[in-house]
Amino acid sequence: MSRPLRFPYPHAVHHVTLRCCNREFLPTEPSFELFRTVLQETRAKFPLSPYNYCLMTNHVHLLFKEGNDDTLSKAMHWRGTTFTRRFNGATGRRGHV
Repeated sequence: MSRPLRFPYPHAVHHVTLRCCNREFLPTEPSFELFRTVLQETRAKFPLSPYNYCLMTNHVHLLFKEGNDDTLSKAMHWRGTTFTRRFNGATGRRGHV
């Protein structure tokens, strides 16, 4: 089932959840630190203001406020591909995280 359509408007607040593929776990502190680093880079690159986040071993909760533009999907795409490439490079994995 697909997610409902998001109605973009300036300064919208969004709750974003991200889950690992195949219910895998990322229980190591280096993977959490990498995620936090990429999240900071996403924040610097896109007009998003994170309110809070919760890193868990197999999923993440993010609470963001957008800027004037609807850039959430672009920002989450950039964050996802950047984290995956760096994580796979560091661990010798391939494919989706």
